[in-house]
Amino acid sequence: PAPRREPEAIGMRKWLKRIGIAVLVLVFLGTAFSLWLQYTQSGARFALARVQGAMEGKLAIADVGGTLSGPLMLTGVRYRDPKTGVDARIGTVKVQFALSKLLGRVLQFENVDIDNVDIVLTTIPPPAVPPPPTPLQQLLTPPLSIILDRMRLGHTRIVLDTTPLFALDSLELSASWTNAGLAVRQFALRTPDGRVDLNGALTSYADYSGKAKADLDW
Repeated sequence: PAPRREPEAIGMRKWLKRIGIAVLVLVFLGTAFSLWLQYTQSGARFALARVQGAMEGKLAIADVGGTLSGPLMLTGVRYRDPKTGVDARIGTVKVQFALSKLLGRVLQFENVDIDNVDIVLTTIPPPAVPPPPTPLQQLLTPPLSIILDRMRLGHTRIVLDTTPLFALDSLELSASWTNAGLAVRQFALRTPDGRVDLNGALTSYADYSGKAKADLDW
């Protein structure tokens, strides 16, 4: 019996060695792909091409610069969805992510700069059978924690059915949206008609309790 078990043990060790080598190769390839995706411009272009493909032609990007590890620069961005009546054109978008936080289900934007935004809205007739309303608490609860350290929105124009609806010179925003609540640390809106400064928090989705402070000059 002993001599018969020895070849079996040798064969098992060979298979374990092969499996170990295969696992190491997969880990190496996965790490290399992750680094390529995060730290190269071609990786960023590849990732955004997958996003565009998933959006079925609604999103178009003229040029991509930088990397996903940041800063990522997009120029000539257009989102067009005839079903919802939205046609948005954005001149430039500059984004800095904290990619390491994604492992903890946190999407953190360290810095976002958006400029030259032109949004055209078209009135769409309501459906014959409206969909059932979604509970407000479900709408308020995010799929993952979203943290916006700083966002600046530059010149923006919104048109509804060829009629100018709203225009802003700048918007400075700092906020966080988690399962625990919604907090706005800074909301500074500047328009040709005046300004709005706001900060506050929604501390409970159950009873919609919270607090806010606003300074308005319109």
